[in-house]
Amino acid sequence: MSTKYKLSKFLEFNDLKQFDEERDEILVFSSVSNSLIQIDKSTYVLLIDGRLEEIPQKDFELLIGNNIVVKEGIDEIKTIIEENKDHASGNNVSLVLHSSANCQFGCSYCGQAHVKKNISSTIKDKIYDYTDSQLKKSTGDLLYVMWHGAEPLMSLTNLREMSQNLIRIAAVNNVDYKAKIITNALSLKPAIFEELYNELKITEYQITIDGNKDYHDSRRMTKDNKPTFDIIMKNIIEITSNPMYDTYNYPIEIRINIDSSNADGIYGLIDLFSDLNLQDKIFISFYPVVNYTDNKFKNENDLTLESYAQIDVELLLYSIKKGFRQYSYLPGRTFQTCMAVNKNATMIDIYGNMYPCYSFPYTKHELESVNKIGNVIFDDLTYNNTPVLRNWYNEILETKNQCYDCSLLPSCGGSCPIKWHEGETPCPSFRFNIKERMLLEYLNVNNNFAKLLN
Repeated sequence: MSTKYKLSKFLEFNDLKQFDEERDEILVFSSVSNSLIQIDKSTYVLLIDGRLEEIPQKDFELLIGNNIVVKEGIDEIKTIIEENKDHASGNNVSLVLHSSANCQFGCSYCGQAHVKKNISSTIKDKIYDYTDSQLKKSTGDLLYVMWHGAEPLMSLTNLREMSQNLIRIAAVNNVDYKAKIITNALSLKPAIFEELYNELKITEYQITIDGNKDYHDSRRMTKDNKPTFDIIMKNIIEITSNPMYDTYNYPIEIRINIDSSNADGIYGLIDLFSDLNLQDKIFISFYPVVNYTDNKFKNENDLTLESYAQIDVELLLYSIKKGFRQYSYLPGRTFQTCMAVNKNATMIDIYGNMYPCYSFPYTKHELESVNKIGNVIFDDLTYNNTPVLRNWYNEILETKNQCYDCSLLPSCGGSCPIKWHEGETPCPSFRFNIKERMLLEYLNVNNNFAKLLN
């Protein structure tokens, strides 16, 4: 072996014998190549001992091809960060937009201060000008818009008008248009869904339901303390019952926010979705409750990262048992941590304020001043093109923070820069349940879930 190699920094191992006494192999996951392979225990021992030259050539080629071993001179962390920087400098234009600063909900964990105010014609026109200008400078082929809030459907008229104009601007600039909406779904009636999907090109929907009726209604009630669960479920049932819905390719993601106060109520919600035969109509995802700003509700009901990770994998197993699919049980290679690192991604609120992250509007966040890009009303010469969060990748290299030595850095890219700056640890659940996820993926690939679930 003329070229010298070393064991990659970005690996996780799991012994199959823990699951099956008859198996004597080790699972190896590379967070760089996003590959999961099996190796025999003797090869594993040689890897860990650094005796790479003793590994048979055929096995060694498999290890090279899956980034289990890498050339000795490679600085792996620098390579990962440089790849991420290249993607963060991508050419597609992304916008996160608000049609309103209002929301019907008074969620117990929300950090936003809502007001009964919609976006003005002046700000809308400036957004159109800004979008056109960004597309003309771009060499990409896509305009991606995420409708965020507050609640975007509180001003459907503005959302409709803005979508139509942005679709037109994309066409004039010869790029594709794609849109997503984050909505509480209280106003998402079937006719509105069909208009959004078919006419306004909003093809992705994230709807939050925080457990069964009792749990959800105790957390996600209206501002006048009225329940919301039944209305949301009625909307979802009617939308997914339309025969055309089956041609839409899983447009609805049900997001479930979890902390210690509602963890027990998630199983009943999964049961309800199963009873309604929604397995082939929706995608379920689990998230821990996080702070927007100082949030007493979150602080009082917090789970440790390790505790949440255990709940996460148990719910994942339960949803599998009930027939709900996952795209993969392992995290993919993340080339862009979030919009904050992307120079072509901008969040614009109803006042025209521009940020690199959608956590800032209506929160009076302490990091707002050093991260505000500017206001769309003013000339781009006034913009701050170097907000603090944009420097995240350099920060990892320069400060050698917790992400620097993490074997899963390629999978999450640091998770959430703003949370690190707030003094929190925002590591994703897979950092703490990766071994269980490796086993799930192994069983998935080998069509052997039955043994685990029975």
